[in-house]
This record gives sequence, C-alpha cells and structure tokens, in this order.
Amino acid sequence: MKFRNRQLLVVGVIAIIITIIIAKYVDKPFKLVKNTGEFKSLQMSEIVTQTNTYTENTLQNEETAQPVQEFTAYEGIDLSLRMFISKLNDKELKYSDGSYIREPIVDVETLKRTAQNTADYLHPKNPVELSVGDTVVYTIRIYNEGGIDTYANSITVHLPSQLEFIIEDELNIEYGWLIDTSLRKVSTNYLAKPIVDEEDKIIKSFNGSKLDYKELKIKCKVSSFGQTDDILTTIAEITGFTDKYGRTSASQNYKDRDSEIANINLPVDEQLALYNGNNSNKSVLTDRNYFYKGQEDDDDFEKLILGEFQEPLWEMVEKTDLIPAENTEVGNNEAETTREVDTEESTGLLPSNSVQLQPNSVEEPDMEANTINILIATLCSSIILLVGILFIKRYVLI
Repeated sequence: MKFRNRQLLVVGVIAIIITIIIAKYVDKPFKLVKNTGEFKSLQMSEIVTQTNTYTENTLQNEETAQPVQEFTAYEGIDLSLRMFISKLNDKELKYSDGSYIREPIVDVETLKRTAQNTADYLHPKNPVELSVGDTVVYTIRIYNEGGIDTYANSITVHLPSQLEFIIEDELNIEYGWLIDTSLRKVSTNYLAKPIVDEEDKIIKSFNGSKLDYKELKIKCKVSSFGQTDDILTTIAEITGFTDKYGRTSASQNYKDRDSEIANINLPVDEQLALYNGNNSNKSVLTDRNYFYKGQEDDDDFEKLILGEFQEPLWEMVEKTDLIPAENTEVGNNEAETTREVDTEESTGLLPSNSVQLQPNSVEEPDMEANTINILIATLCSSIILLVGILFIKRYVLI
C-alpha cells in the first residue's frame, strides 16, 4: 500500500473515532443560550389554590374509612359581602390566568362546621398606592352562605372624603349607583329581584361544595385634596335582601343568620384611616392567606394610600408565586407604612400592592461548555475537510 493511501486510511479512521466520541458524550449540539428577560415573582410556600369551591379528601384507609356525613345547609338567609380593588386607571389587576390579584380565595370548610357560620375569604387588605387624579374600580361580591336562594336588594358604599364618586361614568350608570347629598354614601339596587328574568340576579343557596355569588363594580377618582401617605378607607355593606319567596330584610323576625342589615358602625374621619375591620383582625394587612373580617360578614373594607403611583408589572405575576412587597401595619393609634425599594429596577418606591420580581430562572449560557463544544466541532470539521482534500488529490487530480 502506498504511503499516500496509508495516510488517507489513518485520517479516515481518526475521523470515525472522533465522530463516535462526539455522538456518545455530547448529548446536544452546542448552542448559545440567550436570557429572555422574562420575569416571575418570588416563590412563596403554602400558597392556597385559587378556587371558589371546596372538595373533601376522599382518600381513606379502607379498613378505617368512615362514611361521609351528608351536608345540610342552614335553612335561612345568610349573605356575605367581600370587596376588593380590581382596576387602577386603565390597568386591570389580574393574574396571567385572568383572575383578580386581590379577589378572595374562598374556603368553605369552616362554613360546613357547626361552630362557625361563615366561610373564610382569604385576601390581602394592604393599601394600594394611587396619586391625585387616578381612578380606582372596586369589585363587590355577594356570596350566599345560606340554604335559600336570595337577592341582595341593596348595597351601600361609604367613601372617604378624598375619594370622589364619578356620577357620569358608564360603569357606575350600568350598575345603577346613586349618591346621596353628602357625596359620601353611594347605593344601588342592581341585584334586586328583576321583574322579567327572576333567575338573572338571584344568588343560589350553598350546596355544600360551592358558594354562589353575584358581583357589582363601582368607579371612583382620587380628588384634588389630601396629603401624601394619607390612607383612604372605603367600606361596603349589604343594606337589604329578599329571598325567593318574597320575604325581605324588613320583615319582622326575618333576619340574616349572623349579621344585622345596615348597621355598620362608621368611624369618624379622623379614625377612618386606622379602620381595620373587625377588632379581632391582625394589624398587618399584607397576608393573602388570612381572613380580614368586617364588623360582621355582610360588610368589608378596602384601602388606598396617596403617593406617587408607578405602573406595576401585573401581567408578569403568576398566581401561585405571589408574595407581597410591602408590610403595612394599621394599629389603634398610628398608621405606619413601610415600602420596599428595588434599587436596581426602579428609581422610587414600589406600589404598595406590587410584588418583588426577579428574572425568570431561564437557562444561563455555559461559556466553558460552549467553548469546548465549538472546538470539538471545529476540529471534526477540519478533519473531514482534510480527508476530502486528500481524497480529491488522490483520486481526482491524477
């Protein structure tokens, strides 16, 4: 065999061996990974799954399994009200799946116990930061915890002095809100029993697994007077109901099981900022796994704080990864608000209801591994090129 042929054979064998080694030890071809810049919120353990239903655990030991006791609803009226901020200016405060960030997570397990007559409605109450001229939309939900289909005839909202009801707004007209002469109390009978379609506004009774509800929205504007860091507290309550049989809250001895209609004890303006709902509530308002009760279960409150508003990255928030970025305490004698500052991403204070975001855990480029892969690929290509040149020189260029 000629020397040139022996060279060609050796080079070919080496090329085959290198190709086999690359196929065996390099799972993927080299690639330059790019950081996409996506964001998600910091993870928080023990997050409750967002749902309006409760499902019992049916996984039981067959030897010790006990028969499930059939649930019997309270045969009477039992309505519950919850209120949350759902929109700031033109920005809906929603998760990526479309649900509202501050809406209650409803746990009906406590309602099914005889010791407690209400479900747990878990959502935060920390003040949301707005500036003068900004608008806010509150969503009010009326839940039926009783055993009779019911209409919420009348809902009333009590406004702080710095919050202006927008009379001519289309949303407020749609829900039939009317303001009284004080300009501080707004009411609607939007959920009252309709003349035509009686099923349209009725709130179905509790069936043991799901709470039915109907909701309202109201839009307000931060007025031109007020001091920075003023806390604006809005309170809503049920002020009338009618069950499917026509019995009303005004009927003698016909009452809600655990609340009195239209009996909210409104704080004076000097104390309204410090209002924290039920006296049993804790002062830290950022816990979204806590039930911040109203004075009774037919009233609720929400809070704003005057300041420099910054656009929050609501679209980037994942539901189960949310943690609060502010710790707001409202005590009996003072209101103290502490906001976290993101020194790298912002030039000011974060909105009080925003979340601390961090880059998504995308694959980071491994420069060392990429370099090795590039060198191996280059060497392999060079060898194949050399083999081609020798082949052409030996058999073509004779």
